[in-house]
Amino acid sequence: MDASSADRVEVGEAVGIALPEVEALPSAGWFHGSTRAVTRAGCLVLCGYLAAAVGPQASLTLMLTLGYAGSAAAMYWLLRRHGVSVLAGALGGAVYGFSPALLDSGVSHYNLQFAVLPPLVVEAVLRLFGGKGRPVAVGAWLGALVAAQLFIEEEVLADVVIVCLLLLAVVLVASRRRAVLPRLRAVTAGFGTAVVVVLAICGYGLWIQFHGPLTEHGSPFLNSKTVNSAGAFVNPQAGLLFHTASSAAYATSHGLIGSEYLAYLGWPMLVLLVLVIIWYWRDLRVRAAGVVWAVLELLSLGGGSVLLPFHWLQGLPLLVELLPDRLSILADGAAAAMRWQADTGKPGELASRRVVHRSWAERPRRHRGLRAALHQ
Repeated sequence: MDASSADRVEVGEAVGIALPEVEALPSAGWFHGSTRAVTRAGCLVLCGYLAAAVGPQASLTLMLTLGYAGSAAAMYWLLRRHGVSVLAGALGGAVYGFSPALLDSGVSHYNLQFAVLPPLVVEAVLRLFGGKGRPVAVGAWLGALVAAQLFIEEEVLADVVIVCLLLLAVVLVASRRRAVLPRLRAVTAGFGTAVVVVLAICGYGLWIQFHGPLTEHGSPFLNSKTVNSAGAFVNPQAGLLFHTASSAAYATSHGLIGSEYLAYLGWPMLVLLVLVIIWYWRDLRVRAAGVVWAVLELLSLGGGSVLLPFHWLQGLPLLVELLPDRLSILADGAAAAMRWQADTGKPGELASRRVVHRSWAERPRRHRGLRAALHQ
């Protein structure tokens, strides 16, 4: 049974869908109590209760609808918080929530398709660095989001924490070092609070995962086999509306079809994104999102060559089990943020528009330089 079938079985057990693969398993209860079930407890438990109330088909339909619409709404909220217009925010949310990566993930990776929380996690981190809100309160909110994402899909959380947030923090520190350094104490307090909240909520589950009776060592999937190719960025598979016979044939020959063929963006979008990065480089928001997008897409190519950065990272703890092609999900989010944030600024200079909340305007001027930059 392949990986996609195993994922469908796991969710099928939770929502009560009778799949042929279940009968073929030596023990249909293999997934219950395993590390896979622990890290996906949120989806499994929620679907189980919904299936009991409204039936398995309605439960799965509702989860998929919330995944697409909720992901789009979360990105819209993130963009609006940083000065993007209503129309640009709606378009950016649609680009992320209904991106090819999420549409293809909906084939069988329902836990990956429910990408509502990553934009909210990014916003919480930006609030910590920007000095918006009390560090302890923001840290508690961040910890709750991280805990929720842990119980939905741990791999997405690892992608966010290890790649996006650390990279975003580096970009912000390098761009606004003098404004960030005075806030290190507050940022540390916020992250410390987040860690406490995560351990309080997920401590027992993590203990079971790493020390329980069904603890798994290593990954059954080779990250060298689940990578994007350069052609995958411009050749849509047959499951997407805008495809050709040749592009579908390429996707089939690529080896990663269905829920693992996630790279496609298309020539127009790729060219547009490169032009946006060049034209709006002085805008901190576009610069940060652009660097995140470029690095994620580069890492998604895997480590088959010494010239690729993932070749030197794939042996590190946790990264050794990361499937590089799935980084395209968060890369699409960075692309959406970068493209539509650019609409609020002027070419070649920092955007002049900003969202000024009354509570923020009334606060002391201390550290306002970074806060202004984050709102631009």
